[in-house]
Amino acid sequence: MNKLHLVTASALLSAALHTNAAVIVQELFDGMSGDVSIAGQGPSAASTGLTGPWTVNAGNTILTANNFNVQPLPGLAPQASALGGLWKGGGGDWNTGIWATQVLTAPINFGADATLYFSVRLNNTGDVATGFGFAGGSASSSEFAGVGTHWDNHTDLSGSQARNSLYSTWGTLNQNLAGNNDGPYAMRAHTAEGTVNGRALVVGRLTTSAAGNDVMDLKLYFDGNSIDNNLNTISWSLTDSFNSSMSASHLLLWLNGSGNGELDAIRVGQTWQDVTGVAAIPEPSVTLLGGVAALGLLRRRRK
Repeated sequence: MNKLHLVTASALLSAALHTNAAVIVQELFDGMSGDVSIAGQGPSAASTGLTGPWTVNAGNTILTANNFNVQPLPGLAPQASALGGLWKGGGGDWNTGIWATQVLTAPINFGADATLYFSVRLNNTGDVATGFGFAGGSASSSEFAGVGTHWDNHTDLSGSQARNSLYSTWGTLNQNLAGNNDGPYAMRAHTAEGTVNGRALVVGRLTTSAAGNDVMDLKLYFDGNSIDNNLNTISWSLTDSFNSSMSASHLLLWLNGSGNGELDAIRVGQTWQDVTGVAAIPEPSVTLLGGVAALGLLRRRRK
């Protein structure tokens, strides 16, 4: 067997696997209304996998814009053809009931074995908390899971200082946990305090399991950073595990506090490249699959 033929066939299979991958959800907030509440606004011009208007649970501080993007940061462009993003407007408001949801055209089943990737641009400049995730509905009792960055003064569930950190969150939208850890602002796990106080690209790998062993791996990137291309050697900024079997029918986001915090460019896909623009070195199982499939192709040709 010619080694070159095997490598070439494996590479072709790898390319074919990515060709079949897709961006499942995308919201770039391109060209949306300027400086008005996101409530009642529908998908933007560059939206994928979303339908109907945004529903806001409380407050009037999540505003759309058409004159900026959350940049400069590495990764895919924050817009397709027009400027747009979200920002925290109005006066200071730390109401943990401030969050918004929009219906997904195809629910994401957390009760099945699957791996998804996502990316989002966040800016917690000022005393702001912001983030995004997935929810089982728009009611306050709905289950959810997500990721965010926190206020200038926040303590975790044990009472330890965790201000300006990246955090994972899950539970129900009306949960009331220790301290000021409520709803999607509840900090389940977090990086060190001061990890992020400004603009950052957050890239995540969400592994769901029928057995209930769900895992969220998160990586922070800042201006000037290079995005990893090897998922076997990546040093994740944060990893958290949880147990959910929800059918996530809604996209979820939140933004409160005091300052001009921002959120932009939500992408959810089947591969690392879908959400970062960087082709990743396949994991061992994928490499093995490529080799085995290529070997089978070569043997069939010789018969």
